[in-house]
Amino acid sequence: MPLNVYWTTLTFWDALAAVLLLSHPAAGLMLALVIITSDVALNIFARFYLGLQLRSVFLLLQCIFLVAVFAVTLYARHAASARTHRGHPASSR
Repeated sequence: MPLNVYWTTLTFWDALAAVLLLSHPAAGLMLALVIITSDVALNIFARFYLGLQLRSVFLLLQCIFLVAVFAVTLYARHAASARTHRGHPASSR
């Protein structure tokens, strides 16, 4: 089943996002946002369209985490933009 392949590859993608969050936070946040968005979308599809028995509480927790990652990403982008506008470039590594 293609969903199993996706869920298995999350092991790699989650680890890559963790490394990027430490080394290049902006890229790590964007990858984390892509991962959690796709994960929630596919889990909703699997739960409601395919009828897989996924626990609702876990899906709810994933949705809450998606909102948290989205909020942190917006905050980080806003903070980086504010630093750039004040004449301080964002972190140069």
